[in-house]
Amino acid sequence: NSIQAPKHEWISIEKMQEICPGLKLANYQLIGVNWLALLHGMQVRVSDGIMNVNGVLCDEMGLG
Repeated sequence: NSIQAPKHEWISIEKMQEICPGLKLANYQLIGVNWLALLHGMQVRVSDGIMNVNGVLCDEMGLG
């Protein structure tokens, strides 16, 4: 099985602030944003075709 990753450019804190003025992200949050952006559009070849890759970003706060 091969994974096809879309072209992904790192989303900077400056870009995030341009998109969402006043937004303040910690470094670990920016890494999470970029991880989700990388997953968007990623596909994997399986025995009966190609499927999209999904992901869930969560934390350990125990709120769920």
